[in-house]
Amino acid sequence: MAIHSESMKKRLKDVYRRVRDILFNPLDAWTTIRNEDTSITGIFKETLLILMAVPALSRFLGWGILGIGSHFGRAVTWYSIMLLGLWGISKLVTYLAPNFGTEVDDLSGFKLVVYSAAPFLASGVFFLIPILGVLTLAGMLYSLYVLFIGIPVMTGVPKDKAFPFTILVAAAFVVLVFAAGLLGGGVFYPSRH
Repeated sequence: MAIHSESMKKRLKDVYRRVRDILFNPLDAWTTIRNEDTSITGIFKETLLILMAVPALSRFLGWGILGIGSHFGRAVTWYSIMLLGLWGISKLVTYLAPNFGTEVDDLSGFKLVVYSAAPFLASGVFFLIPILGVLTLAGMLYSLYVLFIGIPVMTGVPKDKAFPFTILVAAAFVVLVFAAGLLGGGVFYPSRH
């Protein structure tokens, strides 16, 4: 049991360190991420599942404490839609890349999408106090900035094409967030049903 908890502590520290680096030094973080020897499965298990738990559990707990609209099923729905959506957006990055003069492998596309979403997902902690949930908009905006910084590093897209590529990927991300929010019980506030 102690070995398992030590492994979890290390994973949590690694996720914390990565999110901190993305928040405070995104360009260097992207260079590190690009050069990391990892896999989609590794990122999924060791980073994404943990990051996704922050907003899902915060929403569930925050709304549950107030007794408004707290449903475990809604948290699971949001979590599932976001997981599948982020994977789908990573495939979109790979698909769109040739239109912007580059080729992107699945791993680089997945890294780009997952780590770009990190500020938004980490800001999900604000859902512990439901009225502060609106602050996740700041997390989303910063995620879009991190995406813009990361696209040239992770995809090799020429700088003059980075902005249009970012707009397309960012639009998919925004649609995903709002769709997951609506289907998972409300974008920022729970329904009272």
